[in-house]
Amino acid sequence: MKHVFTIYFILTLSYINAQSKVVTLLPPSGNIWTFGLFEINDTIYCPYEDYTGVKASRFLRLNYDLNVIDTLTYSLSEDSLYSYFKIMINTKEHILYRKIQNGNDVYYARRLHNGRLSDSLFLPIDTILRGDPMRAYSVDANTTRMIIAIWDTNHRFIENSAIVDLDSNFTMKTYHTIDVQPGVSNRISLIFSVTPISDTLWHIHTSDALYLYNPQTKQTIFGKELYGEIQSYYKMDSTKYLGFGTVAQPTVPGQPGNYSRALGFYRINSNGDVVETAKFNTVVDSSTYPRLGYINYSEEDAQVPIAIVYDTNNIFLATQSDLSRQGPNEYYFIVVKTNSRGDEYWRYVWEGSSITNMRTILPTPDGGCIMAGLHFYEFPLSLRSSIVLIKLGPDGTISNVEFDAPETVISFYPNPVKDRLYYDFLPEAKGPYSIEIRDMHGKLVLSQLLEQNSSSMNINLKEGFYLYNLKTAKGETEQVGKLVVE
Repeated sequence: MKHVFTIYFILTLSYINAQSKVVTLLPPSGNIWTFGLFEINDTIYCPYEDYTGVKASRFLRLNYDLNVIDTLTYSLSEDSLYSYFKIMINTKEHILYRKIQNGNDVYYARRLHNGRLSDSLFLPIDTILRGDPMRAYSVDANTTRMIIAIWDTNHRFIENSAIVDLDSNFTMKTYHTIDVQPGVSNRISLIFSVTPISDTLWHIHTSDALYLYNPQTKQTIFGKELYGEIQSYYKMDSTKYLGFGTVAQPTVPGQPGNYSRALGFYRINSNGDVVETAKFNTVVDSSTYPRLGYINYSEEDAQVPIAIVYDTNNIFLATQSDLSRQGPNEYYFIVVKTNSRGDEYWRYVWEGSSITNMRTILPTPDGGCIMAGLHFYEFPLSLRSSIVLIKLGPDGTISNVEFDAPETVISFYPNPVKDRLYYDFLPEAKGPYSIEIRDMHGKLVLSQLLEQNSSSMNINLKEGFYLYNLKTAKGETEQVGKLVVE
């Protein structure tokens, strides 16, 4: 899905009132789209795009505590960060991007050197004809592997997938596709992972099957049904492998498109046999998360699982879900920390509306992780949003939140606040306004009308971080922001 947004990028400090204010270097709200997080040499990169008359693609650079170091401008005009991947070429870090050139998508890698982007390597168009790179990663110092989704001629649906290996000059070394296997699938769907078992054997996972493939002869040995999205493959030893993501079972026999799935993993031997399936409990405590109640994973519910193996004791699984069947705009994002045995250490659940859209996670050396997403002003999702970053500690509790948006109609202070929050109507204000305050699980904890003949409100909330929306009498959001209660 492609998104087009339009803003001026302005790097600012938050407005500082006479009282204490939360100060951040995040870009202010606007038409922003962020894609995720990656780490290089203990520095976190958060890529995002913003638009005005001239489009800009940028990175936030942060440390593990979410302190912003600076902002790196990648490019202006028609370059796109929509598909970005961190890869190694000749032992040097590169970032893979998409560029629109003469109406065609052109992919190229730019080198990262001392925190800046320098020379580029272009990927020949015929290498990915009618295709989009869905994944790219380094196999060794001289080989980059790309998984490419091949579209039909009208670019309506994915009709096949390909595996392309590139050399250090970014030219194609080998090209692999899987042959359809009788009784498994009538076409090859999107490839999620490729795992070398030996020089003559790969395990290749698609959304509904596991294929054994010989890369030397380029022949598909055989395939077997295996439902789910295996996003990360981990080698335990020469005979045991763990496939993390979603595990699934068909709900309607003979109809592969109908199945329920849950976060978990398959334990697989080198022959491709599943010897164990581990699932994580999908029942969310309705007393803690009353709007969610029972979560039933299905093709409609669970979307875009994330699976990252930091080490055998720090494995993070996450998924987002659109719970449209349980109420308008219902949404949740869940992160589960586990290990290679399948023990659940903790889970974090964002129980909120689609207005706050968590999108990705990045493990941190302390055993925790960072979540990144967008906070939209309106639903359906508007072209006005702010970046949200949440740091979870090794025990799953929130240690920091970074979120910024300009105070356009009302200024709040002090922030951090203890028990009484003061506010001033700015000249642009056309009040009255109502404020909705949500905790960091997305639950509405306080709602109140703010009128111009008043100047303060009681804040009887637990210590922690909160996000607020300021709405007009028509229900339109005019301002968003972060509150810290101490």
